[in-house]
Amino acid sequence: MNNLYLPYEVSFDDDSRTFCCEGIDRNGKPFGVGSGATLEIAVNRLRESVFDSLIADASDGNDHTASFHRTPKGDDFILLTAQDLLPIHIRLIRSTRRLKQVEVAERMGISQQAYSKLEQAGANPTLALVARLETALQQEILQMV
Repeated sequence: MNNLYLPYEVSFDDDSRTFCCEGIDRNGKPFGVGSGATLEIAVNRLRESVFDSLIADASDGNDHTASFHRTPKGDDFILLTAQDLLPIHIRLIRSTRRLKQVEVAERMGISQQAYSKLEQAGANPTLALVARLETALQQEILQMV
């Protein structure tokens, strides 16, 4: 699993004194937006918006990570690491296989609540747990390069 990059454009609204960051995908189309009183807040909100969009799309069996760049473009970009992408990838596999969280959890021998955490931002499973997940989903999740 490789890192992905989403460049963004920054604007500032003088009236509201608010920064706005708009992500731009590989096709030059908008992908996510974030705003805030500081640039840092706006970038963080953009990152949250992008993650929320990707995880919702994955729930529907849609993978939009191909819209992202494989290398950085410019100086302003959101970086999605393998750890960021893992929950999205797991949810996408599960949804395309039309499995419920509880079904995968049972196959792994863990609770549904424990499994649910694997599909959330910040998930950091052990390699042993990922191996069990690959077996339960019958698909390789982490690929050796």
